[in-house]
Amino acid sequence: MKYTLKYHKHRLRLLLAKEESCLLCPGRIDFNPIGSAWIGDEVGYIGRSSLPSGPCVVCQGFLGISENCPCNILGPDAIKLTLMKLEEDQNVNE
Repeated sequence: MKYTLKYHKHRLRLLLAKEESCLLCPGRIDFNPIGSAWIGDEVGYIGRSSLPSGPCVVCQGFLGISENCPCNILGPDAIKLTLMKLEEDQNVNE
């Protein structure tokens, strides 16, 4: 299964329904960023020494960031930006 932008948006909505959503990962099966399996046919990876891969590419592209996870770069603003992007996307598709 390929981890697509459409599926990423679905996973984001599930993640944002949780009480504490920052530092969780929509690309992981149980949203736990440490130790749980990646969703899709490609393992995610973010690092300064090599290119991102798998779900991380989709996530970073959606928010227009690079080099790290959104919460690590944006802190609490990551949630606000994600909600704003999802709302923009919904308005475009209506």
